[in-house]
Amino acid sequence: MSGGRVWYGVAIVFLVAAFLTGALVGPVHLGVANVLRGTFAHVFGAGSPLAATDDAILWQIRLPRVVLGALVGGTLACAG
Repeated sequence: MSGGRVWYGVAIVFLVAAFLTGALVGPVHLGVANVLRGTFAHVFGAGSPLAATDDAILWQIRLPRVVLGALVGGTLACAG
């Protein structure tokens, strides 16, 4: 039974890494620390450390793209 838990942990680590990679890839360099701080700031209601344009790039372009990719991938995995 513990082998299944290990695989779930590995899958979650890969999912987080894929989300982070997807949020970082693009023509505008945002930086790992800025993406993480900006994401946590929005989730917890604090002010974003990013400039207004960088914040818009992260929240209106990159993160929706990553979430949609995860949903499509999960749906395809369930389908077959």
